[in-house]
Amino acid sequence: MSSCWRATAAILGGVSLSGGTGRPLGIAIGMLILGVLHAGFNALGALPYANEIAMGAVLLVVAIADGPYLLRRVRMARLRITKARQNG
Repeated sequence: MSSCWRATAAILGGVSLSGGTGRPLGIAIGMLILGVLHAGFNALGALPYANEIAMGAVLLVVAIADGPYLLRRVRMARLRITKARQNG
């Protein structure tokens, strides 16, 4: 596996882009996700670059979701929903 796969698996496995740490099990799960994605594209007969695009898309989604701004907004939205449910 290339170093790109290892870095992507580590980020998927819980290593935060802002300096957090991940666990070996999380990194293994991240590698499993990437392996299934790669095997699925191969089984479909997709062009080789399609796998790289999909891996980049997954990495982009994880990087965006890891951002503190997005997490803050999600927490605020959940709080508003909870308050709305309580108020009826």
